[in-house]
Amino acid sequence: FASSLGGVEVECFAMPTGIVMSFVGPDGRIHSIMRRVGARTLNFERITLIEGLSRDLYSGRLDYEGAATALDGIERLAERPLAVSLLAAAAGTGFFTLFFGGAWNDALVSALIGAFLSLLVRYLARRRISDFFTNLAGGAFLALVSLAAARLGLASSADLTIIGAAMYLVPGVAITNAIRDTISGALVAGVACRFF
Repeated sequence: FASSLGGVEVECFAMPTGIVMSFVGPDGRIHSIMRRVGARTLNFERITLIEGLSRDLYSGRLDYEGAATALDGIERLAERPLAVSLLAAAAGTGFFTLFFGGAWNDALVSALIGAFLSLLVRYLARRRISDFFTNLAGGAFLALVSLAAARLGLASSADLTIIGAAMYLVPGVAITNAIRDTISGALVAGVACRFF
């Protein structure tokens, strides 16, 4: 964005907990900004829209005012409907259970756990509970329900049900970004991504 708007020597350092950016403006002065990141979410729709916005800005199809308006619209995008989130969590955890060798009844129990786990994570995120405690509570919830389902005969394997349901809590994108950052030489960002 900064280079598209006349900034030169643009430097940006981004981590999950904060962003630092500096550039030399058209007036020849160095401008710096630092922002702390409080709440983190992952929304691929917003990422795609911002990428398209940056391309339009770079090609000159969009000016500063248009970019500011578009960014405001992207920021106000509504979350996905609750039903979509529940269905995605149920499908993901159920199919992971099948992938790891679980039976259909294990997959159905895991899918049900995944849907309720999605509700739990959403509830804790709105209360600004840290990711550590969210994963701790989610792991305890899914383990207890899986063990109870196995004891009641609803699931054949508590282990496979737990593994499938636990995949909901695995930060796949964060791990991928951490490996990519570490390989590219951004060691601090790579190490920080592993813990968030």
